[in-house]
Amino acid sequence: VKELFDRNTANHSGKRDIYIGHLKILRNTALVSNAAVDIYKEFKVHKELMKNLFVVFVKDEVGLDLGQALRQKIQKDPTGIHDLRTCSFIVDAVSALMQKCPDMLVELVDMPSTKKEPTLMEFLKIAPLAMPVTDPALLSSTLGCYDTVLRHYPRDKVAGRNRILQKIIQDLGKMTPMLGLIDYNSTKFRELFQAAEHHVAALQPDSDKKQGGPGRNLSHQAPRFCN
Repeated sequence: VKELFDRNTANHSGKRDIYIGHLKILRNTALVSNAAVDIYKEFKVHKELMKNLFVVFVKDEVGLDLGQALRQKIQKDPTGIHDLRTCSFIVDAVSALMQKCPDMLVELVDMPSTKKEPTLMEFLKIAPLAMPVTDPALLSSTLGCYDTVLRHYPRDKVAGRNRILQKIIQDLGKMTPMLGLIDYNSTKFRELFQAAEHHVAALQPDSDKKQGGPGRNLSHQAPRFCN
């Protein structure tokens, strides 16, 4: 918990992999240990993660809406890729906490919107706003978090559930243009595959990058999606 609250680790590009490692520990322990979830809840880790999500993602994009900020991150390589990966892991960690703690889920999902900081639900619509090219890692985390909200939002909160359901339907409706991404013959499909290649490349040792190791320039080998 102490390491998760260390802004220097979270925001320093040279320590970003360390912070991502802490996020993985949080996600895994939350999924298997109720005692760990109680500790995270006591220290309000979910709120701290939202603050870090805001700082990491839009700190350099003041004045831009969320969709524009994501486009900027995609275009900034490799720094932008690291920020996108970090945001993806933060969303995964938040999703794990919400799966195991209804109180944290309700608090984040029902969080009122402010001009200073976007809410969780506003962040979850970032991926579909990032047309014409989305980020595969952030998109995956976004869809996973939507699934968590739909499965675990309290069913006895009828009004809140209906409101959230309508919002998710609207957000997913914005993803309709992304259907072209699963068409093997479309250029957008290859653009998505190339974006995934950047993530693979960012994880490779420098020696592999110089030698053109696996994960680089493989768009011509992009696999077909199953029907």
